[in-house]
Amino acid sequence: MARANLGSKPSQLITDRPKSMIATADRNRGVSALRGIAIAMVVLGHINRGILEGRAGSLDLPLMVLDFVLYTAHMPVFFYLAGYFTHQSLGNKAPGAFTKSKWASIVYPYLLWSVITVIAHSLISHIVRINHPVPLWALSQIAWAPINVLWFLYALLCMQLTAVLFRHRPYALLVVAIAASLAATTGISALQGNVAGKIAAHAPFLR
Repeated sequence: MARANLGSKPSQLITDRPKSMIATADRNRGVSALRGIAIAMVVLGHINRGILEGRAGSLDLPLMVLDFVLYTAHMPVFFYLAGYFTHQSLGNKAPGAFTKSKWASIVYPYLLWSVITVIAHSLISHIVRINHPVPLWALSQIAWAPINVLWFLYALLCMQLTAVLFRHRPYALLVVAIAASLAATTGISALQGNVAGKIAAHAPFLR
């Protein structure tokens, strides 16, 4: 039986153990700060686009520049954070358990919020004008055409399942992700204006 080191000083016992915990806490605070900044950028981006669609007049150019900056930055941040936690989860869970966990964390919220979004748009459209209304039939297409901002959950699921397949070939996954991103951002028509293009464009950030 192992014996405790009774000669250790109490202060050493108190201060030596938490070093890794302190590092983890600092890292988590950094992740939380990044997430908060990204969420603020999303909110500001939607407000900004609402103003632009309402014709901002003399403010068009600066607001367009702001729109470019916000939408260039905030989604890569979200996917980078998602990749950070995906890497940890794949290291702690078996592939089957990891895949099964996506039902509660991604698939169920995706389905639930798709229904809520369609119902909310249907009700609110009778009261106020909506710039981009979502018809009821959009629910029948959510297997391949996510509704509005829910494309992020759809893309995240596709990327994480791909990460499972490439879990033993991380460098091959990085090469594939970069190639897909280049294809999406250099104007290949099949990847323009659809969720496949969004997934491809942001794929390197998840790694």
